[in-house]
This record gives sequence, C-alpha cells and structure tokens, in this order.
Amino acid sequence: MVAVASLTAAAWWLLLPLTTRLSSHVPGVFPGDNITFVWDTWWFRRAFAAHSSGLWCDLLFAPYGTSLLLHTHTFLQAVLGVLLCPTGSPATAHNVVLVAGIVANGLCTYALAFHYTRRSMPSLVAGVMFTWSTFVVVHLAGHFNLVHAWVLPLAAWCTARFLERPSTARGVTLGGVLAAVAYSDYYFFVYAIAAAVLLALTRRFTFSIERRPGPASWPAIALAVIAAAIVVLAAVIVGTGGWVLYVADVQISMRGTRNLAAAATAALLAAAALAFRLRVDGLRGRALPPMKQWVAPAAVFLLLLLPLAAATVGLLAQGGYASQRILWQSSPAGIDLATLVEGPPRHVIVGELVGMFYRTARINSIEQSGWISLVGLFGIGAALVRYRDQPDVRAWLVLAAVFFAIAIGPFVRIDGIDTGIPGPFALLRYVPGFSNARMPGRAIVVVQLAAAVLTAMVLGRRTTRWKDGAWWLVFLVIEAVPHPTPLLALPRPDAVDAAIVASTAHGSVLELPVGLRDGFGMIGWLDHRALVHQMRHQRPLVGGFVARMSPTLRERYLATPIFVAALGVSDLDRPLERSLSGREASEQGIAFLVVNRDLLDRPRSLDPSTLEGAGFRYVTSDGDRELYAVEPRR
Repeated sequence: MVAVASLTAAAWWLLLPLTTRLSSHVPGVFPGDNITFVWDTWWFRRAFAAHSSGLWCDLLFAPYGTSLLLHTHTFLQAVLGVLLCPTGSPATAHNVVLVAGIVANGLCTYALAFHYTRRSMPSLVAGVMFTWSTFVVVHLAGHFNLVHAWVLPLAAWCTARFLERPSTARGVTLGGVLAAVAYSDYYFFVYAIAAAVLLALTRRFTFSIERRPGPASWPAIALAVIAAAIVVLAAVIVGTGGWVLYVADVQISMRGTRNLAAAATAALLAAAALAFRLRVDGLRGRALPPMKQWVAPAAVFLLLLLPLAAATVGLLAQGGYASQRILWQSSPAGIDLATLVEGPPRHVIVGELVGMFYRTARINSIEQSGWISLVGLFGIGAALVRYRDQPDVRAWLVLAAVFFAIAIGPFVRIDGIDTGIPGPFALLRYVPGFSNARMPGRAIVVVQLAAAVLTAMVLGRRTTRWKDGAWWLVFLVIEAVPHPTPLLALPRPDAVDAAIVASTAHGSVLELPVGLRDGFGMIGWLDHRALVHQMRHQRPLVGGFVARMSPTLRERYLATPIFVAALGVSDLDRPLERSLSGREASEQGIAFLVVNRDLLDRPRSLDPSTLEGAGFRYVTSDGDRELYAVEPRR
C-alpha cells in the first residue's frame, strides 16, 4: 500500500493541474497532437457503439475517408476509456486514462523490479524513477501514445516470469500482453518484441568480445592506419576550412567531414572485425522453455493480431500503404549525447537552465533528450562494475546497451553537431519493422526502464535496511522532480457549432485554415481545434490528420479544384492562386464553410462580400469564427 500511495502521489504531482480540470483541458501548450488523441477517444467510442472496429474513418478527409490502421490510433487506450469512463465526455475519458497510465508506469515498473529484487524500497525507487523519467515527462506535451509506457515493463515482467517458470497460464498472459502492445503504439510493439527476444537470448547465452589469437593481421593494421589517416585529413579540413580540387573537368569538394567520418568508422569496424570476435557461450542451468511451452503464447499472440493483419493485407491490396522515404543523410536524428550530462529539461528548479542549453544548441527536447538521471547512471555504473557477472544484471545491461545504440540514431550528434559518425540505426532503418519506427531517439525509453531496473538490483544488493533505500529515494526526488505539466484549454461549444447541429442540410464541414497532415509533413495548415468542434457537430470534416496518409488520398485531394483552393487559402506562405467557389464546394458535398479569422490573414479572398458572391451565405458568427452555408447546386 505504501508503494501504491507513493507512486500515485508521484503521478499526481506530474499531472497536478490536470486532475482538477479533466473535462476542459489537455496537457500541452498549443493545439496539435494532444487534441488528435482526444479525437481518437471520441471516434472509437462512436465506432464501438456502432459495432465497428473504427479502423476505417469516414469523418476525416471528406468526402473520401481514410484508414486509421497506420495512425497512432491508441486503440487499447480507447477501450480502456470506455471501461473506465463509459459516460463521461471524450476529454474526460482521455484524461482519466492518461492519469491511470501515468500511475501504471510506476506500478508496472515496481512489479518488474520486485520480481528481480523481492525488496520493496529498491522497487519503489525504480517505480518513481520511471514515472518521472525524462521520456515520459517531455512527451506529455502531446504524445499521448508514448506516455503510456507501462506496456513495456509489463511485457518485460511477463516475459521474465514465463522464461523462469513456463506454464500455459503464463504463456497465454505473455502472448496476450505482447499483442495488446500492438494496439497501443507501434514503437512500443517493436521495442517489446525486441526486448523479449533479448531477455530470452541472454537467459540462455553469454556474449563477449575477445581478441583473436595470434599477432594482429596485416589487413587489420592497414585498415587502422587508413582510419587514422582519414581522421587526420578531417582535422586538417576543420582547421583550414577545406578546399576544392579540379581533376580535368571534375570538381572535387573537400569542405565537409561527414563522408570522411563514415569512411573512418567503416575502416575501424572492419579492422575490429579482423582483430576481435564475438564469443557466445551457453549458461548452465538456465535453459529456455521447451518448444511445446511456446505454443500457447504464439497462438494467443497471432490470434489477437489477426484483425490488424487482415486490415494490413486489405490496405496493401488497395495501394493505401504509406511509409517514409529513407535517405542516407536526412533521416530523423537520435538523441544528442550532450543531453546525457546537461540535466533534466523539465526539472522544477533547473529545467529552465537546461532548456536554455537545448535551445542554444538547437536540440529538440522531445525527440533528442537522453537524460537518464544521476541515480540511474549510478545504477548502470555499479551494475557494470560490480555485478555484471550475475545473469539477470547482465541481461538488463545488454538490453540497455542495445537500445542505447539504437537511440543514438543514424549519426552521432553532440551538442547539436552532426558528427557524421554512423550508428547502428543507419542500417536498421532499412530493416522492415524498424523502418516504420522512424524516430530512433524514442528507444531511450527502454534505456531509462533498464536504468530503473538495474538501480533496483544494485540497491537490493547493497542496502539491507529500509531506511538506507529511503535515502536513495529522497535523493531521486530532489534530482528528478519535474515541473507540473502545462495545460491547454479545449475550445468551448459556440454558436457556430449550435447552428451546424440545428441545420437539416446534409454535407461536410470545411474549416479554414485547412490542411492535409501526416507524420511526414503538412499541406496547407491544419487548425486542430476543428477536431474538437467536430466532436460536437459530428459531421464529416474536410482535411485532417493521420499518422500515415495514403498517397492515393493525397493525389485525389490535390486533383480537386475546391480542395486546392482551400489549401492555397490556408497556406499564408504562398500567394493565392485560386478563389473559393460555392459551386465547386457543393459538388464535393460540402454544406458549411467555417472561417477562423484569428488564424487567417487574407482579407480580400475571405471578405464576407467576396464569399457571398462566390456562393457562400453568411449564417452566424461567434468571436473569430464565422459560419457560411454553401448554396446547394441547382
């Protein structure tokens, strides 16, 4: 009970303003992804009431609709919202599930740590550490799916229990939990599967790197010399600014060092492969479960994933599958190594100072922060120095090392500088599965979980009294206590919403500014407040947001004159090329036009008299919002 109360208090502090404003606010500073997740709760509740899975949505991107299969749909959280808050508003259900998820982050980490230590205070330290982990705190601004990190310690706990004492019940639980993670977030699904595989391998085998017998080979020495020469050349270029050479009519530019860094790294890796080898040894008395024990988890896992698999096949058949275009030098960056020592970016005292460091170096605090905490660094260091020979400690050290290597990203970055030194993700991003988990820095969440578990293991071995562990908890609270989460007020119902609801006209709503947005970019400009208003008038909406947009959907929008005009009006960085037309809007089933004057600055094209002449009839206004009815086509 002490652990539950303490972890609940830690979650309550993090969400302190939100707990009294569950129906009117969401975490965040400005409308964006935070509102889309409230919309997810509303949409799936509506779909469940109609006995539908909700993976196809006809209320976004009218009149075409869109698949939500590749969207951050948080299907699992939507189901929990229906169970925990069946009668509340979508915002209330969303926030109730969010609060429960933050509490679950600590409780599931506590259970995982207690599995290894059988000690309450070290496990409580681990639970608080993960509850206030930098990954969770910085993503509270809008990434609702990533805040629910409790699925990772839960999956690891179920994996460890099954590996230690396999049974049908534990196998069914493991298969069900791993499948459930897929309905929560794709990144966490990939991480949970990879972590389960690593825990299984490290239970059966030990991995070490040893020098090959005999003197060093000449190829290895030659490669090392080549790498050293490349490093010297790079240093000369940095010191002199580089130069340009001309060989016949060919221009050779030698002003940058990125390609040299990649070449030196490749030469060193090749030399290391010739001089060292990976040794794999079996562990006595720690065999993997027999093959027949894997039938239950595999069957449950595959059975629960059938709906997603069937939807994926259908999406591929329709040509609606979308994925990122992978380029060697322009993929998303991983964590910045300087953030490992700069401090927590959302700390209640030093957070502003750390944020200044981030802004000076142009470090994205959400996707590039790798801060683990001082207590966590102590746990990893002590485990590595004193307890690395113990199987469970070694397993989590391997887990931390693998995911840290992934979190570095395709190229090593230090204090905002891209060194050009490739990391493992430079190749992993081309591997199916990892390719869609395109933000490598998010893998740091597993490192922070491993730091919490390793700290609990170390404290469980070094401290014998409850009060000794309590001092570590006090130190953790001092160095990790975060600033309470900033809140964003949701738009209130207004006269425009009421007029749309009262109308008997059939058709969709076009809210300006409008945009086509997915995880790769945006055409036009999407006003996310339109999603909140849609939850009230419940009509199809032109444009919208989906994490992965079908190429066909984008092409259809850009081939339709009224949508091209609306997107052009919404993009203030471009000159207006087309004017809005009521006739064209009516042809696409649009019944209402809403103009948000606070975001648009095109007085001529959006002047009321101009809109009236184009076939839009003024209905009402409320503040900066104006409502126009589209004259039906004659």
